[in-house]
Amino acid sequence: MAMTMLRSLHREIFRYSQLETQNETQAETGWKLVHGDVFRSPSNPGLLCAFAGSGVQLFGTLLITVVFEFLGFFSSMTSAGVRNAMLLTWVLMGLFAGYTSSRLSKMFNTGSEWKHITLTTAILFPGFAFVIFQFLNNLLYNEKSSATIPSTTMCSLVLLWFCVAPPLVYVGGYLGFKKPAIEPPVEINKTLRKIPKQAWYTSTVFAILIGSIFPFATILVEFFFGLIFFWYHKFYRGFGFLLITFVLLVVACAEIPIVLCYYQLRSGNYKWWWRSFLTSGCSAVYLFLYATFFFTKIAIVKPVSAMLYFGHMLVVSYAFFLLTGTIGFFSCFFFTSIRPGDEILVKVNDLTSIKTQIPYSYYSLPFCKPDIQVDNAPTLWRFLLGDRQQRSPFLFEMKVPKTCQIVCRVFVGEKEAKELIEKVENQYRVNMALDNLPLTIPIRRIDESGFFYQHGYHIGVIGRYAGEEYNRYFIHNHLSFLVKYERDLDTGASRIVAFETKPFSIKHKFEAQWNGVNTRLSTCDANANKFISASDSPQEIRVGEEIIFTYDVSFQDSEIKWASRWDAYLSTADDQARWFSIVNSLVTLLVLSVAMATTMLRSLHREIFRYSLLETTQSETQAETRWKLVHGDVFRPPSNSGLLCAFAGSGVQLFGTLLITVAFEFLGFFSPMNPAGVRNFMILTWVLMGLFAGYTSSCLYKMFKNGSEWKHVTLTTAFLFPGFALVIYLILNDLLEYEKSSAAVPNSLMFVLVMSSCITWPLVYVGGYLGFKKTAIEPPVEINETPRKIPKQKWYISPAFTILIGSILPFAVVFIEFFYGLIFFWFHQFYCGFGFLLITLALLVVACAEISIAFCYYQLRSGNYKWWWRSFLTSGFSAVYLFLYATFFFFAKMQIVKPVSAMLYFGYMIVISCAFFLITGTIGFFSCFFFTRFIYSQRAFG
Repeated sequence: MAMTMLRSLHREIFRYSQLETQNETQAETGWKLVHGDVFRSPSNPGLLCAFAGSGVQLFGTLLITVVFEFLGFFSSMTSAGVRNAMLLTWVLMGLFAGYTSSRLSKMFNTGSEWKHITLTTAILFPGFAFVIFQFLNNLLYNEKSSATIPSTTMCSLVLLWFCVAPPLVYVGGYLGFKKPAIEPPVEINKTLRKIPKQAWYTSTVFAILIGSIFPFATILVEFFFGLIFFWYHKFYRGFGFLLITFVLLVVACAEIPIVLCYYQLRSGNYKWWWRSFLTSGCSAVYLFLYATFFFTKIAIVKPVSAMLYFGHMLVVSYAFFLLTGTIGFFSCFFFTSIRPGDEILVKVNDLTSIKTQIPYSYYSLPFCKPDIQVDNAPTLWRFLLGDRQQRSPFLFEMKVPKTCQIVCRVFVGEKEAKELIEKVENQYRVNMALDNLPLTIPIRRIDESGFFYQHGYHIGVIGRYAGEEYNRYFIHNHLSFLVKYERDLDTGASRIVAFETKPFSIKHKFEAQWNGVNTRLSTCDANANKFISASDSPQEIRVGEEIIFTYDVSFQDSEIKWASRWDAYLSTADDQARWFSIVNSLVTLLVLSVAMATTMLRSLHREIFRYSLLETTQSETQAETRWKLVHGDVFRPPSNSGLLCAFAGSGVQLFGTLLITVAFEFLGFFSPMNPAGVRNFMILTWVLMGLFAGYTSSCLYKMFKNGSEWKHVTLTTAFLFPGFALVIYLILNDLLEYEKSSAAVPNSLMFVLVMSSCITWPLVYVGGYLGFKKTAIEPPVEINETPRKIPKQKWYISPAFTILIGSILPFAVVFIEFFYGLIFFWFHQFYCGFGFLLITLALLVVACAEISIAFCYYQLRSGNYKWWWRSFLTSGFSAVYLFLYATFFFFAKMQIVKPVSAMLYFGYMIVISCAFFLITGTIGFFSCFFFTRFIYSQRAFG
């Protein structure tokens, strides 16, 4: 497929580029003749938008559920957990469904009907499914089945859905409607082009019938096992296979529609919108036909049972139709390009400095402003999006180079001079973006192996003239931009792949009167087509000076592909060091594992065997070692058990949040240009993980004290970490507000955020309630009524020694990756090592588990049964080393010049260290918990 299409495209695109200059339009092939009609709106665009929105909702629901199941978040004993997680995810994905349908409708010029289309999206699939399930529920009611849902419960569920799901879809639709319409890459003709007669093999029916076979064939085997699991009441354990099959399905649904769409356009048929959806979507017909065939294998004896079967299969097939159709539709929907002469807008972002770490708005300094009013007011939506970008006065025309373009003239007063000098002294940088790419300055590496990229440019520089002893401050008032682009040969459009600049300080002069942007400067000529490469007379920052801001812009054809344009920004020369750190940690853990396994397994095997004999003979009690003597006390509840439960619950919540976020970032779900997306996803995941936090703390507390105060423990879990983090963040926000930083969140907005965080508290409570309702975890051995006296401990078994030594290993595992994280966060770089971070996280889990188990075992051998808190602190104390290293990094690497900046740094590091304490402590605690239960459950009661 690739060889055939690419060879054909390459040949025809070359001819097309020739024809553009020779006006030989008659020689064009069909797919190029229809360029003015290919983006014409389809028939029934509203329904297509609703189908695509519903498909996006179902796609996200299925993907997230399968990933969670694959990661082991659900028990194979309860399908209700998977079902509830799927329903919750589906409701939340309604936001994306509404956004998608609304954006598409606006592109199809039906944006005025976005409310109607959004409503259709909200009820399209759930309405159909509800009608089917209500009908089936009535059948079950007539059969007096226990699976029947009472009418009151059904009404409550519908009411709950109506209050939650449609509003989310509506919000998504509103956000999509407020976004600018997606513009087609070519102009649409006013007159419809006549579609030539089609060959039979390019007809719609043939393409759909043949094209939809491949997606169905991809999932046939897995669908068969799914039917076996569901209708024969088996355990489904193949979520790894299901995840792989899902990926293959996406590829199949993408490839087939693209190929058939291409040959359809070659035949001169530009009506591809609906066909792209149906080509892969009609595989649902084959799915239903196979389900009908499978029905002949089931020993159904009642007509009601047959109706139940086909009712469920109708819903599954309809969902599969929307899912596969949406994949095919978006696969054929190519991204928008930019044509020569099109205006492209440069945006400015916050001014940043590694010396102060306090960002300021670009327009807080006397820079040129655009003609359109700049909105500096922070809003909740802009905060959640991380959108601090603002319109700039720089406006380019694609592939139209310009020289010495005047932006504006600014007169410097005493206040302006003071602010500019302060920002230059603190090395503030100006950050810009073009087509979602950051402005950079390429700098060749010392070993000349390539370039690394500095983000933005310094506002100015500090220097002195020859013979002078005092410093002067100069501003960069001329920017020489370079826009690199990839040319799209089939349309003549271009895609931006790099945005670079070289800043200069030039004291501009003009001879005649000032005439705004049309003034003729003597220091550079706009008509000379000569770009500035050096400056002999820099522009000094002084009171009473006039500063003229200018720029050049040039365009360069590049071999960089649009799909890989981020590679240069994300590539680093430090991968070797990171791999060395990972290999070093892995070898250390392997050596520790072998040593532990050799020592502990040999000892445990021998002693457990003797222990089982002692249970039956009762004559060799004195031969027992101490770890067996304390079996009646090892599961005695610890002191402050409520706090330990809250710690463990919070740790589960944070660990789940970190794992899911890193996994999704590793899979490429977020843009490097939008860290706010990662932050918002992390917050959402943390909120949802509150369910597991409450469940964990409640289950543990019920095991310790029969759960009589589970509400108090659950409340502590809900407030423990977020309450501490919120207090720190409020203090830091007040400091930023005092400094008039653009990063400060207004009090009104902060109040809204605090109130919206209340969502997590009910989830923690629900989790706690579910944990309280579960049967209490029983210890494998009976607990003695009288606590056993703990013998005197040797110094190397003491809590202080084991905690101080044991916590070194978890810190050593994350040390290198933590260093790069600090570089990324405080030096404003792009973090590109999520693969390394995922591996490091896995190694951290192993390190915390191994070291905690090892010290727990030797503690029990010494006769000390108080292992609960020590197991948490042995690995959790590594957070202290983390904070100490952060302190060292502050004094060794940072160039902080303000006390407020230091408080910001240590405030964030305290929150991160506390989160690390809870995560690592929880891993160590549960490792020891399962270890002790295992070794003490090996008793033989003959």
